[in-house]
Amino acid sequence: MRCLFVLVAFFLLKVLAPSTALANCENPALPPIDNKSYWYCDTGSETVIVFVHGFNSNNRTAWLRRESGDTSPSVYWPNLVLRDDRLAGGSTWRKRPSIFLASYFTGFDSTSFGLQDAANQLFTALSESWGGKPPAIDRKNILFVGHSAGGVVTRDMLVRRAEDFAGKRLAILLVASPSNGSRYARDLAPPQALAENLFVKQLAVKSEYLTTLDRKFREAVAPGGSLQNLRGKEIYEHRILSGEIPPDATWLHEIRTTVLETAAKAVWERVVEPSSAAVYFPDPMLIPNSNHSSIAHPTDVNRPQHHALRHVYRQLLATRAQPCDPPPHLKVVFKMSRRGAEGPSSYQLVQLDQAGDPLRTGLVERNRLSGYYTYPVTEAPFACPGEAFWAKLARVSATSQLEEASSKYTDACFRRSRINHQAKRAVLTCEEGHRCDVDTQTPGIAERCEGPIKVHMPALQETQHWVVPSLSTLERQSDQVRSGYAEFTVDSKHVSEIESATEISFAVSSNGVPIYMDGLEHHLERLPFDGRSPVHLTFALENLGFTGGIDGYEQIEVDIRFYSGKSVLKSARLKLEYVSYRHSPARTAQDAESSDKYVWSARYWPAKIRASNEVVIEYGPLDWVKKRRTLFDASGRLYKGQPVVGVIRPARKDNPVSGYIVGLKLATGQIKSLFTKKEADAICRWVTAGANFDEMQRDGAYIFQFPPEAFTARLDKGKRVAYCQDI
Repeated sequence: MRCLFVLVAFFLLKVLAPSTALANCENPALPPIDNKSYWYCDTGSETVIVFVHGFNSNNRTAWLRRESGDTSPSVYWPNLVLRDDRLAGGSTWRKRPSIFLASYFTGFDSTSFGLQDAANQLFTALSESWGGKPPAIDRKNILFVGHSAGGVVTRDMLVRRAEDFAGKRLAILLVASPSNGSRYARDLAPPQALAENLFVKQLAVKSEYLTTLDRKFREAVAPGGSLQNLRGKEIYEHRILSGEIPPDATWLHEIRTTVLETAAKAVWERVVEPSSAAVYFPDPMLIPNSNHSSIAHPTDVNRPQHHALRHVYRQLLATRAQPCDPPPHLKVVFKMSRRGAEGPSSYQLVQLDQAGDPLRTGLVERNRLSGYYTYPVTEAPFACPGEAFWAKLARVSATSQLEEASSKYTDACFRRSRINHQAKRAVLTCEEGHRCDVDTQTPGIAERCEGPIKVHMPALQETQHWVVPSLSTLERQSDQVRSGYAEFTVDSKHVSEIESATEISFAVSSNGVPIYMDGLEHHLERLPFDGRSPVHLTFALENLGFTGGIDGYEQIEVDIRFYSGKSVLKSARLKLEYVSYRHSPARTAQDAESSDKYVWSARYWPAKIRASNEVVIEYGPLDWVKKRRTLFDASGRLYKGQPVVGVIRPARKDNPVSGYIVGLKLATGQIKSLFTKKEADAICRWVTAGANFDEMQRDGAYIFQFPPEAFTARLDKGKRVAYCQDI
């Protein structure tokens, strides 16, 4: 009798591992019977279904309904999954989940090789590249299908390696898995080779191993646990032998099956009882007319075990993935090599999410002692173990500069190490304007990142743009080096249709030329925003190429976008008319796209050395001044090697005439038209002595002085200091 049970046990355990080359997803071949893991089909999807076989089994026999004559073709469960249109998100293969067959060493002769060892092998299989494909663990959504002991091995791995799966959607389908053990292992009293098998001992009912794993797994899936978002389902077998009866079975085969099942029931009813196979997740499912083997061999997509897989798959995709936290006190260190001796004191960094969209910005500052640049990472989401950290670095300029070519960023990318994922440093060596590589001597948390930097950048028609220091950059500068600038404020009382907005971005242009604050292209920086609150934006502009282009006013355009997640809810486009070097009192600007109204103002903050003198060339009615300024510019005058242009100044409240003044075009592209008294005197002497100035210009030119911090477009607190001909 005992021999009969041993034979039955051997038959059952045989169904209680994967191959190397990636098969064609259109017609993947059955895996060979070996002990290797491999991609059965890699569709490139972010979702992968991982099949994990049981004890003394492999990736072929565990999931294959055996052939039985010509009338009964073989059916392979992973292939059913691959062909199931209800698991496909579209007509393309990329919308279908990938399938990975995971294996571990197992067999009657495994002796001291236990379930923990198998769990370690399973994790290694998921972490390695097979057939040149990225590791399975790199996918964002992972569904495990664990048959029998494979379910125990998977739970062990997830509990002990939970940090390595942080930030991912996870689900598990336990297929007749003995979570609380099997009486089979205890009651059979197998021969010596089987008795010394650690797998069998650990799978016994109430074994110390299973009791400990049960406690840890329950803690992990409980609220607040490391696997609290794990979704799952359990299915269990019906009888010990009933199940797959070949369609060409003879009456003798049917009698033999009935006798064996009756004899087996004298000891136990199932290999894995419901009390062991249905313990963790709601609504466990009995699979009718199945045994411990056939439960993993659905014959078509309408079988209940496949329905259970579909159910867990839908749960997986409906789960909200939790972001990963950075290690405490993490700093990314950039060893930046530059062209030229002097580098900037800081860079502006744009961190990108895994889709390449802007996530957040931050300042990367230079350490005066080491000369390296450091970026402290304090907020989630951060790259999960095995995932990439993507970023772009833009040079922060101390002053404004007109650029004629497209922006040049330094590309930074590293993969968060699974081994050192809690390290406090990521060290990169970079060439400014190109890309960074992981420092080979002290990489810290970083591993090499393959492939190009992914980023969704706005497509611009023109390459000309201004690179300007932001308001925060100007405020950090010392009074000794900071130039004068205008601080703009834009406010609103109520904006319609943005109640669900969570972020806001804005872009600024001057006279049609884009302005990149701290070198960042438009809308790369997103700011937190509550759509139920009013808008309040501030930004700063130095004197750029301001020449009073429209009747003495510069056209400042502000483009505002409101976001809910990644979706743009609404945009607003405002036009502001600004007079350089002056305050601008509060004025109303209406959105060009709606009836929403905004209030804007500007305050001029002068430099430490308060230049407060303009050299006026001519004045009179606006149309006459504009014509005269055109002739003035056409002459192509130079002052000490610098091109001279006329800058229109509009009429004031107490003086209805306009005028144009001397402007010097600097190497940065900026126009300087405000001077110290000494500089103004020198320009006056140049005007009066210049042979290419007519008599009206030489006789009428004068110096006008005013304190910029108290000067507005409506209030004139300045005065004429002297005519140039008297100096």
